[in-house]
Amino acid sequence: MVKFYQSENQVPLEMHKVRVVQKLTLLPVEERLKKIQEAGNNTFLLQNKDIYMDMLTDSGVNAMSDRQTAAMHIADDSYAGSETFNRFKVAIKEVFGTDHVLPAHQGRACENILAEAFVKPGMVAIMNFHFTTTKAHVTRCGGEVLELVDKKGLLPQSDDPFKGDFDLEALKKTIEEYGPEKVAYVRIEAGTNLIGGQPVSLANMLAVADICHDYGVLSVLDASLLQDNVYFMKTREAQCKYMSTKEIYHLLADKVDLIYFSARKLGFARGGAITSHNSELIKRPGRPSQLLRDSTQFASQPVPGSRCGCSTLHCWRYSRYGAWYGERAARARWHRTLCRTGAPASGHASSRVHPQPGEVLCRPCKMDVGQP
Repeated sequence: MVKFYQSENQVPLEMHKVRVVQKLTLLPVEERLKKIQEAGNNTFLLQNKDIYMDMLTDSGVNAMSDRQTAAMHIADDSYAGSETFNRFKVAIKEVFGTDHVLPAHQGRACENILAEAFVKPGMVAIMNFHFTTTKAHVTRCGGEVLELVDKKGLLPQSDDPFKGDFDLEALKKTIEEYGPEKVAYVRIEAGTNLIGGQPVSLANMLAVADICHDYGVLSVLDASLLQDNVYFMKTREAQCKYMSTKEIYHLLADKVDLIYFSARKLGFARGGAITSHNSELIKRPGRPSQLLRDSTQFASQPVPGSRCGCSTLHCWRYSRYGAWYGERAARARWHRTLCRTGAPASGHASSRVHPQPGEVLCRPCKMDVGQP
């Protein structure tokens, strides 16, 4: 952190240097307009060779460190008894304190494993908010997704610091209404992606876990965006201010039944994993059908990089960068949207911002033609 005379002018420095670069192409604006029109304004139909900055997703677009790349070259690619897996298991133990881990090729593979293991036709999966692949896996198995994010999470102008929180009373009522036997699991998504990356408080996560335990329902934490979420816990939640990141990670792992994550977000690499203190919960998803598709013989690529990436998760100096920059960039974009259009964006700044397109389209734009 570089500090200036004014306390508000503190700038965090990224503690790394770039050693490998990739050539990009920036088409003339006329050609870019033509490409997006030919794609029917559908960004999924654009070709990557025509893209200058890929912001379609935050999955898999991050760089890897020299240590991660080196670890991939010295990996043990054994079909069974891999030493690379043993090293990965040690890294997960350090991050979460859990003893049992099932690696997968990324977060959606974890979701596939959990859905096939626990979701049966007619069951419901309760969550604060869905993610696209999460919902797809649940519905594919005959289940239904129920979203119980607190009302403040859907109010764009709300400045509540934790807009990803569960509505706890609604959670109790829903479990009683359907019956615990019909609830496949309750999923807590840290940094609720589709409502602007809004964080969930530690108190709310722990309360959800307690409710699940009281009713005998499985609690699952999607920790893919937990790193950003922990930043907001430590900067906005009194009880977390003097807790270390390690203490927060371990406390959550002690309370919830299962944790899964995409290492493309948590760990700065490729791959993913499911982890728990309960060996039976890991053995149940680890059936041959899932192992054949998602968890066998990929140690030479994602696992070593994930292991090295996990080693930085407890370092506050590193872990705050993304959220710190994102929070301030979101505030700037939010202010710019308000000034230019008078339309609201997603409320309290998180690690990203979602303007409200309906409001923008219904208001005259204040910016002049040609204004950047």
